[in-house]
Amino acid sequence: TEAERVQPQINARLWALLCEMGLSNTDFVTRTTGCPNGCARPYMAELAFVGSGPDMYQVWVGGHPAQSERTAVEVPSLFKMKLDDLETTMEPIFAMYKTQRLAADEAFGNFCYRVGVPAIEEYIAKYELGSWRAMGDPFGPEAVATDATVGITSDVLAKVEEEASKRGYDAPTLIDALLREALAIE
Repeated sequence: TEAERVQPQINARLWALLCEMGLSNTDFVTRTTGCPNGCARPYMAELAFVGSGPDMYQVWVGGHPAQSERTAVEVPSLFKMKLDDLETTMEPIFAMYKTQRLAADEAFGNFCYRVGVPAIEEYIAKYELGSWRAMGDPFGPEAVATDATVGITSDVLAKVEEEASKRGYDAPTLIDALLREALAIE
């Protein structure tokens, strides 16, 4: 089936994009089907990809996180998203979610439902790829201005920088946040 063929690839690519954008703690229900009749119940997911041609998908957003109460809504401008364009299609939607959610734990589907497809399409139309890098995360720690040098090995520093990047922070900010949490410093 379509889901078996491309869903693992879609999941891996979405996960990599979320990590790159500092949203590695984000999880949501996503479904993929090649059947526009609703096979695999894509319309219940927070994010769904429904086949609309060879390697092309309709994008649906806003389903309830518990897959109840409401279904997703089609994004008309993304009626024939090419699978090759997955990251460039989803980046603006994830950037909007990152910067406009009401709480750190607001579910992706709830966010999309709350802001509505017209607002999402307007954001996509004005968004410049890569601009999320200059956007802050309203729920992330504030950037830290360092006034000291701490010696750590280069392999540890590389890992800290990698993990900080996944969260959308710089290394000093991540180290500060981790130490504050570990040592119960407010």
